[in-house]
Amino acid sequence: MCNRFAVVLTTVLCLTTGILPAAQPKKTKRGSKAGSARESDEKRDSRNQPAGSIEPVTPALFLLRDSLVQGELQLTAQQKAAAAELAAEFNDSIWRFRDASFDSEVALREARVVNAQIEPRLERLLDAGQRARLDGIVLQVQGTDALTYAPAAAKLSLTDEQQAKVSKLSAAGREAMTKLRTQSAPGKDIAELNRQAERVQTALQRDLLAVLTPSQRERWLELRGDPFDLSRLQPLTARAPELRGVETWINSGPLTLEGLRGKVVALHFWTFG
Repeated sequence: MCNRFAVVLTTVLCLTTGILPAAQPKKTKRGSKAGSARESDEKRDSRNQPAGSIEPVTPALFLLRDSLVQGELQLTAQQKAAAAELAAEFNDSIWRFRDASFDSEVALREARVVNAQIEPRLERLLDAGQRARLDGIVLQVQGTDALTYAPAAAKLSLTDEQQAKVSKLSAAGREAMTKLRTQSAPGKDIAELNRQAERVQTALQRDLLAVLTPSQRERWLELRGDPFDLSRLQPLTARAPELRGVETWINSGPLTLEGLRGKVVALHFWTFG
């Protein structure tokens, strides 16, 4: 059973970065002109982008897969089926973002591309009221870290100065939570770590909201909508992609992950030679 401290850290370090950040850029060979040009372009883009330009992959697809969210949005049977198909369609695309660097400009650009493909599909799937409520739940899942993301910054009309302050505060908060995470080990006082994590989160939320003007704070609460019980949500994760390129199976016929769902599976890795 997961302890509460682990849940807090998962929420802060995973969900607030969009559940699954984008993939790491591939390394280029030393001396490659094309690689050097791309690297220069990335550095130039990084300098020119505002502090709130981060755009993680939206967790909306996996929220729509959750029965609690489906009930909250009052989805029809047809909408539920379409939502499941949509999550399956983009599953592999989002899966490859799982180990990305939070600071990778290439990753953030790729996330924007994926979001641009998902957004119109959501518009066709949901009515205006359902979409507004889903967007609000997404903001609640992301927490105050959403203030560092481009969509929220645009909706709140944050100035460059505000975005810079928000980015600095959020980075400090992530660093503090990372330090606490390294202390979570057998023999440690987990209850005390929980209290420290809550204090960090409370202070971060207070400081971030203090950056906003009164009208922006009012707009922020309006965008989030009524509180939603996030503790009851299923894990917001992409499913591991099917095994591909396997030519030989030993002691069994071909297996699929879909066929193994709901079963206990032991994985044993070894090499020959």
